[in-house]
Amino acid sequence: MAPIRSLSAALALSAGLVAGGGWLASELAPTASSAPSTARAALGETEAASAARPLSHDGLRVEARGVRSNRGSIVVTLYDDADALARYDDERAVGFAEVPASVGAVSVDFPDLTGGPYAITVFHDENGDRDFNMDGEWPLEGYGTSGAKGAYDEPSFERASTTPGRTSVDIYYLQ
Repeated sequence: MAPIRSLSAALALSAGLVAGGGWLASELAPTASSAPSTARAALGETEAASAARPLSHDGLRVEARGVRSNRGSIVVTLYDDADALARYDDERAVGFAEVPASVGAVSVDFPDLTGGPYAITVFHDENGDRDFNMDGEWPLEGYGTSGAKGAYDEPSFERASTTPGRTSVDIYYLQ
């Protein structure tokens, strides 16, 4: 396979990984009358809410780094299963949060996620349409996976895995 095809395949797989987060955001977004789904562990807390209380050593705090604008939101999805991550099966995600974007970094707490290991995906939904926007095969919005060493790296579950505590995920923008 030619290198450009491998690059395109890796990019397409990464895009698929984060695109599912947009759908999950639309399905799980809390309303004033709904509570977080206990079947999916806890919805993440925003940075402001997490700053108001110290992180329990049993929870997970995710910092999405490299956010380029204040527009839209940062979508964070967590998996505790290699097969769910490999298939980008958001129905089997154990954690989800959608928080306002802020230039630089955004932190989200998952205080109920005390086991692990967890693999983390993020994307920056800059236009707020709850979709990971593409131009052909090229992402128009930023994305990242825990353990990734660059924009085109798709780490295995083992390399992407983290345990409760503090961790960060870099967001990559191609346009």
